[in-house]
Amino acid sequence: MSFDEDAFQRFERAGWDAKASDYHCFYRALTAPTVAPLLDAAAVGAGMVVLDVGCGPGYVAAAARARGAMAVGLDQSLEMTRIAASTSRASVLVGDAQRLPVRDGMVDAVVGNFVLQHLPAAALALAEFERVLRPGGAIALTVWDDPDRCRFLGVFTDSVRLAEADLPTTIPVGPTMVASDGEYAAMFARAHLVASPVTTLCWNHAFAGADELWDGLLSASVRTAALITEQPPAIRQRIRRAYSELIRGYFFEGQLVVPISVKLITGSRRGQR
Repeated sequence: MSFDEDAFQRFERAGWDAKASDYHCFYRALTAPTVAPLLDAAAVGAGMVVLDVGCGPGYVAAAARARGAMAVGLDQSLEMTRIAASTSRASVLVGDAQRLPVRDGMVDAVVGNFVLQHLPAAALALAEFERVLRPGGAIALTVWDDPDRCRFLGVFTDSVRLAEADLPTTIPVGPTMVASDGEYAAMFARAHLVASPVTTLCWNHAFAGADELWDGLLSASVRTAALITEQPPAIRQRIRRAYSELIRGYFFEGQLVVPISVKLITGSRRGQR
């Protein structure tokens, strides 16, 4: 899909700078179940040099450091790196995942928690990950699964569809949010990375109620929130009504419990350490 990569990246950078604190509050619990599997997939342990790409508030970098690794976080959002520097105690850089400020072959593992879907040129980023890895070095990335299975996002995209809302012209077109397991493997192959089988992580997340999920996602996301907040008032109301109807199906004994599904994409650089 062709789109203006620079416009999309400016939109994302501005959005995450504005929403870094809200992301830290809302997404910390949502993303916590993926941190250990991500690091396990890359076999992160003591003495390793680990690059956490798209580090956000630094959750993965902090966990890698707790395992005894030398962790470096990198994010394009200055506000995200400020939070990461204060919470992870890891080295944190402001930078572009598609143009890494790291020398060739300096890293034992590249990890990224929910970064791939935010990169306008994912192929370029994967080539950069391959470049900075040592021979045999590991790569592990997570992405949100299809909205039909990852329902904390799916209830929003379904609500927009049911409200017959169009994409606001204020939102730049960006990369596809979801790909198949085969497509992820092909992306690795094109970057000369050895792909391992894609695995799926599934769990249920409890929210205090429908308002917590609605308010949280609108305050802490960029593209998904803009898809709703940039609509005319009447369309926003239609989306909220559709959401209220859909979310009823996820209440169990008075508690809102929503299924979450994540793809874990792993591989390695060719060669041996």
